[in-house]
Amino acid sequence: MVQVEDLYDSTRLPRWPQRLLLLPYFPIGVVLALVRVFIGLHVFLISCLLPRNSALTRVVLKTMCAVLGIFVSSDGPGHEDNRARLLVANHVTELDYTAVNLVLPCVMSCSENLPRWLSWMMGQKHSDETRTQLHVSQDAQQHLSQETLPLMFQPEEACTNSQKGLLKFSSLPFSLDHPTVQPIAISVSRPLFRIGVCLPGSSWLADLFWFLFTPATVFTISFLPSVHREEDTAEEFGRKTQKVLAAHLGVEATNITKSDVLEHLKRMSHRPQPEAAPVGTQATRSPGARPKQPTLTNTGDGTPRTGNVISTRNSGERKLQVMVSQVREVLPQVPEDIVRRDLMETGDVDATITNILEGRVRYTPETPPPTPEQASKLSSPPTQDDGAAQMASPVEIPKFAGEFNRAPDQRHMSLQERKQAMYDIARRRYMEKHGLQ
Repeated sequence: MVQVEDLYDSTRLPRWPQRLLLLPYFPIGVVLALVRVFIGLHVFLISCLLPRNSALTRVVLKTMCAVLGIFVSSDGPGHEDNRARLLVANHVTELDYTAVNLVLPCVMSCSENLPRWLSWMMGQKHSDETRTQLHVSQDAQQHLSQETLPLMFQPEEACTNSQKGLLKFSSLPFSLDHPTVQPIAISVSRPLFRIGVCLPGSSWLADLFWFLFTPATVFTISFLPSVHREEDTAEEFGRKTQKVLAAHLGVEATNITKSDVLEHLKRMSHRPQPEAAPVGTQATRSPGARPKQPTLTNTGDGTPRTGNVISTRNSGERKLQVMVSQVREVLPQVPEDIVRRDLMETGDVDATITNILEGRVRYTPETPPPTPEQASKLSSPPTQDDGAAQMASPVEIPKFAGEFNRAPDQRHMSLQERKQAMYDIARRRYMEKHGLQ
């Protein structure tokens, strides 16, 4: 099963045999990138002076892009009479639209990941105001009914390397009143140096630098047979198109969404970094070797003693134990080993509480041990006041659903309600423990 990590390149630079060849090329690549920046300004001026969708403009821009190191190969858009006016493509880089537009003139809304001025320079449809999904859908429907140029969408909504799987498609382009979509498969390669194209959390500025630095980047664009809506809903229509694209690329059509990718990036940013060992304790060891055990010394009374490595490790263990205690104060029914395992991944108390409340962490609830005050109350016969208090304020653990609503706003409301319920329970238990009213 494809995971989020499989959808991205693990490193930007190639492996060591090619990395050695990259060392003498590095100064050449930096100079080449600077030269291409000035050439890119001329490309922008030419695109502003010439008509956007003329054949001459496409020939000139394709030549200039080749000078920039961007080459586009395609199998052609097919017969124009049978060509669909709604295009759907996978998302590999922020230059996908530019590559498709060189082969088939089309229109696409501004990318959310690029500055507006850069999206406008690339020829994307510009809007001065921040639009909601409803406004985008209305504008797209109006374009399909009034304009002749095809409309392009990238329903993955986030870049992936398209080598292991495709993100789940958004239902926006498939909810439009249009019966046919044209799938476009995009693949990107760098033949001379296998420099990573899509890294998790990479900025558009870094991606643009490596485009200019690399000798050549090849876009391969394939126009697939049109997919027709039958009696499908928008989600089923999108799933069908996703499977067609995935089958052509030889990858898996996953259920991973853009929200899952953002959550993964958030977890990576909260993941605790390994603490540096004190000076003089680091040792070089070969890959795959077992970590060196701490050296034991004798104190003179027969008791072994460890050095600074163990003290550093104990410090990290104490921090982790404090975070475990903080989580279990709010969620006492969650087993300690489950909390500890998720904290080792997130390194953040709030993130672990959120994961548990949202159901990402599976566990079997356990009954927390009674406090000394509760034990004394259990051992003594209940009085009339105690019985009335227990009936007046019962403590119930909210049940967590196995699956969540697919609507983000409803899922957010459900999360807030469950978090508030858990906080109320923790506050009530604290007041009962300390005899507060």
